[in-house]
Amino acid sequence: MWMCMLLLGLRPGEAVALKWQDVDTENKVLYVAGARKWTPGGYVIGAAKTKRSVRSLAMPPKLIEAFSRMVRGKDDDLCFPGRWGGVKDPAAMRHQLSRICNAGGVTPITPYELRHTAASLLSDAGVPIEVLADLLGHTTTTMLEQVYRHRVRKVIDPGIW
Repeated sequence: MWMCMLLLGLRPGEAVALKWQDVDTENKVLYVAGARKWTPGGYVIGAAKTKRSVRSLAMPPKLIEAFSRMVRGKDDDLCFPGRWGGVKDPAAMRHQLSRICNAGGVTPITPYELRHTAASLLSDAGVPIEVLADLLGHTTTTMLEQVYRHRVRKVIDPGIW
């Protein structure tokens, strides 16, 4: 789950909504079609945030390898269920990620910071902002420019010298 968020920039609600039918390791594609939603009865899986949020993403080799090592459930089973098999709630996600960070000696971060990190690292690697907007499920590049993309390097080098 954390790799999906870090490598592909998935929203936390999108990552917990992934079902096995959304994972195609043979064709190396991850289909993002749903998201976690709050209802008076608790969290459920519903439609994606926007029309643009529904997308097919090429999976990097490390993510394909990670999914291949997992025990695959039925097509409509969640890939990353909560503790009791239902939809993982945001507090549980934050707590789990904090424990992982602490165990690794890293300052704890929030699940959403993985999305920001993905956008920043991919931008720094030269991925065009329009492609990043598509990857993250945004309609325009505005959110990336104003919110998600952070400078990674202290020295700005246009690479022409």
